Amino acid sequence: MNDVLRESYNELAYPATPYPQTHPGRLSAIATLFGMKPPSIQHARVLEIGCADGSNLLPIAASFPHSECIGIDLSERQVDVGHRLIERLELKNVELITGDFVKHADRLGSFDYVIAHGLYSWVPPAVAEELLAFCHRQLSPNGIAYISYNTLPGWSPRGALRELLLREDRLRGESDDPWENARRYLQTVRDASAKAPGAFPSLLVASLDVMLSHPASYWRHDLLEAEQHPVSFPEFAKRLAHNQLQYVADSEFHATLGRGIPTEVLMTLQSVARDRVELETLMDLMVFRSFRQSIVCRKQIAIDGSLDPERLREMYVTGLIEGIEDSGDRWSYRTTRGITLAENDLELRAAIPILIQHYPAPLRIVSLAQQVSEKIGKAIDIDKLCRWVLRLFSYDAVDLQTATLPICNHPTECPIGFLLARIKGESSLEVTNLRHDHVTLTESERAILVLLDGTRSVPELAREMKASFNSTQDIVQILNSLARRALLVG
Repeated sequence: MNDVLRESYNELAYPATPYPQTHPGRLSAIATLFGMKPPSIQHARVLEIGCADGSNLLPIAASFPHSECIGIDLSERQVDVGHRLIERLELKNVELITGDFVKHADRLGSFDYVIAHGLYSWVPPAVAEELLAFCHRQLSPNGIAYISYNTLPGWSPRGALRELLLREDRLRGESDDPWENARRYLQTVRDASAKAPGAFPSLLVASLDVMLSHPASYWRHDLLEAEQHPVSFPEFAKRLAHNQLQYVADSEFHATLGRGIPTEVLMTLQSVARDRVELETLMDLMVFRSFRQSIVCRKQIAIDGSLDPERLREMYVTGLIEGIEDSGDRWSYRTTRGITLAENDLELRAAIPILIQHYPAPLRIVSLAQQVSEKIGKAIDIDKLCRWVLRLFSYDAVDLQTATLPICNHPTECPIGFLLARIKGESSLEVTNLRHDHVTLTESERAILVLLDGTRSVPELAREMKASFNSTQDIVQILNSLARRALLVG
C-alpha cells in the first residue's frame, strides 16, 4: 500500500502550502489555555509526518533557528524539492527524510511537537493506529500532537460523491484529463444542488464550493485517494484512550467552544452532554462538521477546561482587526474574518488601536496592558484584559502564541525580507509569510521583495528600480505593504 501512496503523490503532488493551525506556537497556546505546560517552541524538537516538500515545516525551522525540525514523507519527488530549498536557505536545523515513518520510528527519537496533517484518514487503518502508538511512545512528557482527519457524519456527502466518482468509467469524459472530468462532474452536482430546496443541498453546495476552489491535486488526494477512512469523534477519542492518549482541544479554537451555534442551542447541548467528547460531537452535528484538527497529549496529563485567563499573561497576541466603526450610539470593530464585534468597555476599546498599530507583530499581553494603562491614564485590570483577549481568540479576532516571532511591522532604513519568501518570490507570486500564512504577491511587491537583503537603503532601491517605479514614495508604499503582510524581518 505504501508503494501505491508513494506513486500517487509522486504523480500528482499535494498542494504545497503552510497550515497555520499546525504551527507549534498556536498548538502551544491552546494547550496552555487548557492547563498544560508544553515545551518551549524556541528549542523544541518538531516532527511533521507527511511533510511533502517542507512548505509547512521549513517556515517553522526558519522562524525558530534553535529548534530541531524533522519531516518525513513517502514522495521522493516532493522531498527532493524540499532539499533544494533547504540548501538555498542554508538551514542547519531541519532534515527531510524520504520513507515510511513506521520504519524510521526507532531512529527518530522523541519529539515535543508532532504534526500529522492530512494523514490519519488517508492511510490504511493499521498505519493510522501506528501513528497513535508512535505518539504514545515518542511524545516528550508534555509533548503535543496535531492530528487532522475527516469526521462523520459531516463527511458522508463527500463519501457518496467519492463512490460515484470511483465507479468504472466515471472519470472518462470530454477531456483526456480524468481530473478535469471529475471537476466538471462535481461542478454539475454543485450547480444542481444550488437549485434544490432544503438545508441539505445548501450544505452540499458549501462543501463543494470549498473543494472546487482548490486545484485538482487537492481533491484528487482529499477525495479520491485509494485509502479513505473518515471517523466519528467518539471513535477517535476511543482510539486515543486505547493508546494512552487524550484529546485536548481543536486547533480551530472557536470550534471547541461552539462559536457559530446559537447560545440557547449550545446551552441545551451542554445540559445533556455527559462529557466533552459528547458535547463536541453534538456540536459537530449542529454544523455538520466534516473535518477535525485535534490537539492530543499523553493521558496522564491533567487537562483543565476552565480556561483560566491567568494563563494568558505571558502569551503574545496579534490583532486580526481591520478597522473601527463608531456611529455614536454603537462602537464596534471588524475582524479580518469578516466578523463585527461590539465593545462597550472604554478601557478595552483603548486596546483596539494599539493592536491595529502593532500588527502584524505579536505583542506580549503584559506589554499591551502597560500601553493601555498609559493611554487611559490608570492601571487596567490585567485579568479583565486577559478575559477579553480570550473572548477575541474564540472569535478568531486575535491570534495567540507562546513565543514571539521575528516580524518587523515597519520597514527599516535598509529593509530585510523574510528569506524564505524572497527565495520563493524569485519564481512565484505565492509565498509564505512570518505568520505562517500563504500570501499572493502583486508583481510590484515581488519585484521589491526579492531585493530586500539588507544591503540597499530605500533611496538605493528607488534608483535601482527607477525603470519600474515613478518615485521613492511608490517604493515606500510597497515596503509598507510588505510589512503589513508580515514579510519583513527588518
